Amino acid sequence: MPELLTEKRTEVRAITDVALEVFDMATHELVGVARLLSLSPSGACAETTADLSDHSNLFVRMLLGNHLVAAPVSAVWARSLPRGFEYGFRFGPYSDEMQEIVKMFIQDNISFYSESNLAFPPTAG
Repeated sequence: MPELLTEKRTEVRAITDVALEVFDMATHELVGVARLLSLSPSGACAETTADLSDHSNLFVRMLLGNHLVAAPVSAVWARSLPRGFEYGFRFGPYSDEMQEIVKMFIQDNISFYSESNLAFPPTAG
């Protein structure tokens, strides 16, 4: 019997397919481009071919609707994938205006996770 996955996150998040630019905060150098998988007010999950392990101070830019959002992030977890990496980012302090844009985007693209849909993903019918 497959192990059931338990969702520990409590914040509502949006499932996305938005491009995410990742920069080194010290040099402002673009160190990676990622695909944003999910977004919450406090962080994001993204996949990329870039190895970000050498960069501790990062910031990201993403286009949410018609709004360019920039925020400092820290990678709180990483997972190696066959063709790259998946990262969990926690947002650092970012402006109230940017937070409102993120919240509006999430509201427009809301998704809920539950044990049932993680353990039994939808099948093509």
